[in-house]
Amino acid sequence: MDDVIRGRKTQVLIVEDELVVAKEIERTLVSLGYGVLDVVPSGVMAIGVVDQLHPDLVLMDIHLRGELDGIAAADLIRQGAGVPVVFLTSYFDNDTLDRAIAVEPFGFLLKPFEPQELRVMVETSLARQRAERRLMARTQNRSCPPIHVSAPDGYVGICASCKKIREEPESPWENVEQFILRYMDANLTHGICPDCAQRLYPDLFGGATLP
Repeated sequence: MDDVIRGRKTQVLIVEDELVVAKEIERTLVSLGYGVLDVVPSGVMAIGVVDQLHPDLVLMDIHLRGELDGIAAADLIRQGAGVPVVFLTSYFDNDTLDRAIAVEPFGFLLKPFEPQELRVMVETSLARQRAERRLMARTQNRSCPPIHVSAPDGYVGICASCKKIREEPESPWENVEQFILRYMDANLTHGICPDCAQRLYPDLFGGATLP
């Protein structure tokens, strides 16, 4: 339970319309060291709690009575808040199973279940959620894609003396700054590199070691 080790209990929302069952699940979670954020009996109430309190995990009974059953509520939660949902049920038929799988739950627990089964399901669901978030972060933080220019042979000409650039043999020469601004969505800032500082200002930097 990594969150407990870091000083924060994992917060679980229980969605179960059988009060006795809900209380037993709550007691089991607490005995395993998890926090119970709330216990609600309907899918509509579950969506409201998720939006307001942001649990780490939702344990959702599939066969909820009311406007939304557990599958419909889980689908809305996953599409909206992205909170992982584990389904609880005491029975399955093929149609229900197909609907449940389609909303991509993090797992299923068949009632009644043992405390260790619950713990394993919670931990594996949280681990999968962390992995998905890391993957999303890496995807979002990737560096900019390569710059594609229209040079027919794949080469861009750079002057050996002044370092101006031209994209094609017939193109005009242009400063590096102009070239970068034409192909990249970026703002430029100017400085001076150590080699140029020592060459241009030897009295100031001639003997200095610059970063």
